Amino acid sequence: MRSLIGLGQVATAVLGRVGIGQTGLGRWLFRQYLALLPKGETWVEVGGQRMWLDLSDRTQLSIALGSHEKAALARFVGLLRPGQTVVDVGANVGLYTLAAARAVGPGGRVVAFEPEPGNCVRLRRNVEANGHGNVTVVQAAAGEATGRARLHLGGDSG
Repeated sequence: MRSLIGLGQVATAVLGRVGIGQTGLGRWLFRQYLALLPKGETWVEVGGQRMWLDLSDRTQLSIALGSHEKAALARFVGLLRPGQTVVDVGANVGLYTLAAARAVGPGGRVVAFEPEPGNCVRLRRNVEANGHGNVTVVQAAAGEATGRARLHLGGDSG
């Protein structure tokens, strides 16, 4: 499975660079790749960090392939400096949390808020797997007022 993920990471990068990714051919190639890819949970290396991801989840699959919010993540990390404190609201499974923890270093701090229980378990596991002692995970939503709210989840993504 790791070799299929690695192949997908390379293919995603190459197809994106040469402009084929959003063409009919690119979409067809991606569907063929998805048909080969086993679904379920596995460890994946993303940006030099280990992540326990569920490849059946659309967002987590795009994280595994290295295509999830790639430009936004690069801009975000470019703003961070060692020693800073970062708050990640809606941390999901930790893509931004892990990148921030590395960027701010052991002298910095990351507080990651994630209300969805399954994502929060995965987030904690990913933080621990990478030894980021500078991260605090809070299983709660963050908002402008104290209180309770209903959390609505998408059908194919946590």
